[in-house]
Amino acid sequence: LRHWVGLDEKEKPKKSDLQLTAQEKKFISEHQPLVFSEVDWQPLSIVNDSPEYNGMIADYITIISERSGLNFKFEKSETWSQVLKKYEEGKIDIVPALGLDDPIGRKILYSDTFVTFPLVIVTRDNAGHIDHTSELKGKKVAVGKGYTSYHFLKKHHPEVELLEVNNVEQALILVANSEVYAFVDHLAVASDTIQRLGFKNLKIAGQTEYVFDHRFGVDPQYPEAVSIINKALASLTEDEHRAIYQKWLKVIYQKGVDYSLIVKVILGAIVFLAVVLYWNRRM
Repeated sequence: LRHWVGLDEKEKPKKSDLQLTAQEKKFISEHQPLVFSEVDWQPLSIVNDSPEYNGMIADYITIISERSGLNFKFEKSETWSQVLKKYEEGKIDIVPALGLDDPIGRKILYSDTFVTFPLVIVTRDNAGHIDHTSELKGKKVAVGKGYTSYHFLKKHHPEVELLEVNNVEQALILVANSEVYAFVDHLAVASDTIQRLGFKNLKIAGQTEYVFDHRFGVDPQYPEAVSIINKALASLTEDEHRAIYQKWLKVIYQKGVDYSLIVKVILGAIVFLAVVLYWNRRM
């Protein structure tokens, strides 16, 4: 998919035949681009020196823009905390890929789920399999500063010793060097970073009970944007969801990584989204 985010009006693709209300059509024609921000969180979000925003989330934004005519504008952030601060201060309109449990500084409206992944546990390859998150009790575990994994463990597993880090690479280095026992993070992000940076002594040792249902978070003053986004998401077919998953989650087999878990989760997520599509269409 080519990313149309931030392109001139004449370059954008034609709108598809969504059943939009007169109010939604007016919002699209009159409203300025909806500003959103993200950090580098590959493969969901790829933020680098290129002006083009890329990744799995970008593909969904592209489709929403193509099918609805909504305009989006990307603004880069260095940290997740910075993204949330920008929203709290009213500097951006949308926060992509939120979970319902993510603490937001002010009110926000949520779209339907568009992609689903669990939080997983990464350890050195000589550690045993972890069947339940409670097995991390008393162990030092790295988590992203302000990330969903931090809030999940802090609330449900306070017996775990948490070390907040700035990014995924820093956390994986700590695990690889035995400075912490484990790292808890998003399945797609953890597996992609392990592969991309070539860590040879790490593995995904288990899955937590937390499932991250990604949704678009939208400023409450734009309820029309939420309904438009939901209609565009509901128009995606199961094959289109699968194509996005397969595009960004290319499995490269390496020692110690349980890729059977990744495959099972991907298949399960696609089935879940198919059920959501079915019920959305019935409604």
